[in-house]
Amino acid sequence: MAMENVNYKATSSRVEFMQRLTDCCLPTRIGAVIEKSDRLIDTAVFDHRVLSRWSRGNVVLVGDAAHAMAPFLGQGANQAIQDASCLASKLSQYDVEEALLRFEQIRRPPTARLMRTSRILGLLETQKGNGRSTRDLLFRVLGEVGVVGSVFASSCLPVV
Repeated sequence: MAMENVNYKATSSRVEFMQRLTDCCLPTRIGAVIEKSDRLIDTAVFDHRVLSRWSRGNVVLVGDAAHAMAPFLGQGANQAIQDASCLASKLSQYDVEEALLRFEQIRRPPTARLMRTSRILGLLETQKGNGRSTRDLLFRVLGEVGVVGSVFASSCLPVV
């Protein structure tokens, strides 16, 4: 399992944490709230490989257990709901073994695509320095021509 942001480093102190947030252009009003917080929870985002199988026998993985993805597209719950809908549909049509096979055949390709897209978006969103400026310009231009909207909209369309 590889880190989504290879430059990520867990902080050991509030000062380090605040410096990292300042470096990321955090609005000062948010920094003030963080300064008054009793506890800070510092977490990383992990990137997972696409699993080759989601089921064995009559047991199947769904949602994040099958296809955990970085949060940059906000698709975790949506994909879990689509999994549940697809699985219910296939179980109502076929015996368990066939239903699980068809479920995987339908759901694995779109979730693998979303995992890759989220990984790429995460790499873009977590840029620093000149990379941040380039990213901001790229997102602005892509937004104006409608690419950004179509990326997010396409990830919401059901594939069940």
